[in-house]
Amino acid sequence: ALVSDMQSLGQKDNIRELEVMVREYQEKWQHIGPVVREEWETLRDGFWNATRVVYDKVHEHYRARRAEHEVNLAAKQSLIDKVTALMERTAGAGAKEWKQLTEEVLELQNAWKQIGFATKKDNERIWKEFRNACNGFFDAKKAYFDSLKDQFRAAREKKQALLEEAVGLKESKEWKRTADRLKALQQQWKEAGSAGPR
Repeated sequence: ALVSDMQSLGQKDNIRELEVMVREYQEKWQHIGPVVREEWETLRDGFWNATRVVYDKVHEHYRARRAEHEVNLAAKQSLIDKVTALMERTAGAGAKEWKQLTEEVLELQNAWKQIGFATKKDNERIWKEFRNACNGFFDAKKAYFDSLKDQFRAAREKKQALLEEAVGLKESKEWKRTADRLKALQQQWKEAGSAGPR
């Protein structure tokens, strides 16, 4: 009966159940008393051959999982390499380029979510590498836009001062001097640069 149970166990697909049941059946085998000498070899060979089938199935499952994890690890490493390559493209990038690069990083993050687990020993390490690469990108983006905001603020303050000076000239009756000063203010306005979007 135990040989038959072990053989039927080899037909199941639930690996956890196989692992538990094969051990249980082996324990039962050890605790069952002796049999007649003429039937011993046949029973023993039948039981251990069926046991080997179960273990082969379990081992094949784990081999396939390890192979899948290795493929996932390589795919995740490739995504890290892509984020790193994107970082190299940020040098000298303007707002439009940053928008495009951000979309690409977000796509890579979505791709990461679609990939399964890597090997157990590498999973946490590879995740930290990816997260650090993405954080590096977004930190650089924030620094760029913070710098841009500072430039806009400085330009806005300068233009506000120019505007106030121009408004102060409206009552002046010294036409030539006022006209020359307004032209100079216009030039300074252009040189002040963009004050950014409102």
